[in-house]
Amino acid sequence: MDINNNYMKTKIIQLLFLVLISPVLAFTQEKLNPISIGDKVPDFTFKNLINHSAPTLNITDFKGKILILDFWDSYCTSCVASWPKLIKLQEEFKDKVKIVLVNPGQNDSIVRSVINRQERIHNYKMNLTVAYDDKKIKELFPYESVPHVIFIDPSGTVKYVTYGFSINSTTIAGLIAGKEQNIALKVTEDVYMDCDKPLYIDGNMGKNDSGKNIVWNTVITPYSPDILSVTSFGSNREKSISMAYFGNYDVKSMLAILYGSNDNLSQAVRDSRIQFRDLDSSKLVRRINGNTIVDNWYTYQFITNKYMPEKVLRSKILTDLEQYFGLTTHMEQQKRQCIVLTIDPTKLSTYKDGDMVSGISENSIDVNCITVTELIDGLTFNVPAFYKTSHPVVDETNFTYRLGKIKIQADGVMDYEMIKQELSAHGLKLSIQEREVDILVISTKR
Repeated sequence: MDINNNYMKTKIIQLLFLVLISPVLAFTQEKLNPISIGDKVPDFTFKNLINHSAPTLNITDFKGKILILDFWDSYCTSCVASWPKLIKLQEEFKDKVKIVLVNPGQNDSIVRSVINRQERIHNYKMNLTVAYDDKKIKELFPYESVPHVIFIDPSGTVKYVTYGFSINSTTIAGLIAGKEQNIALKVTEDVYMDCDKPLYIDGNMGKNDSGKNIVWNTVITPYSPDILSVTSFGSNREKSISMAYFGNYDVKSMLAILYGSNDNLSQAVRDSRIQFRDLDSSKLVRRINGNTIVDNWYTYQFITNKYMPEKVLRSKILTDLEQYFGLTTHMEQQKRQCIVLTIDPTKLSTYKDGDMVSGISENSIDVNCITVTELIDGLTFNVPAFYKTSHPVVDETNFTYRLGKIKIQADGVMDYEMIKQELSAHGLKLSIQEREVDILVISTKR
């Protein structure tokens, strides 16, 4: 046997194989160019699928109908909570729309585990197509957070890049009818804007903005997708500047923040302590019957080169809002049925050791080394039984130390009675009692 001859033949075959597959390898490793609103979607094939009639799914297969790509992840509770709504929408519009749930970064085991858990807890059958474990799709549609929703029109053009709440009957029906929809668009991450300088003046939002010529400036604008949705206000005596900024906020939320805690912007007046009197509130709130109303969003900005104490600054902002929207506001004492929190010292779980933990969601409480105020804030922000109730929460614990480990887990959304029972075991007692509390009254200016 000629060993050298056989060796040479083997090497030639190997080289030919590499030459043949190298274009394929180059193609699979080629980076995809990101596309945005107004672009035609290219061919892209999903291969890891659940609830699809074929082993693969190509984006371009759905020309002639509305295609909705809803990007999600297992950590996003609002993403998975929207699935029953999306299932009903798919059934409502049948073959005129295709909704695909896209999870680029998680594998088959994680995705199916989440689906199975939601089906078991909420008693429904997931029949939407789910695409998963394919990071290449993020090169086409890059994003920083989920929910992240892509609307693709029947011509195969990206129509909107938006949030999960924009997926509703009104938007879909409008797209099917070929009508433009006024929905909230997601802001690109590279938009230049400085919240403590005047908007739309001297290049802001652009380059080389100075704002040096502005000594006193107030701006109120309607909703814009280019506006950053954040809140910031304060004064600096050394720099001789005072500023306030609310980006894409409804009027009620701005007023709630202004009447809230001076130390923490997140401690706004809760809905249970707000009363609309002698006016139509439909133009002042963020949502009506669960639907987000973009037309009710405004941006407010005030900036001056004078130092203003925070109390004076808040009063200035409040005066601007009241004058523009024709309102009058004040706090008054009213008797209300309240959720009253007290303690049982013999059972109270006080802090002993371990790191601070402040995990509170709609189906779990996992806390340690937090104050009673922080516990109440977590409940009223994240748990429907507290943020949807008309009962104000009143703290009558007089407990100034920190709470110890409290861990509660529910199969589904925690209700008031369950939380009451579980907290009782840790020495925290909830009860419904009448109390006289401060109420923010919003009414028409007379």
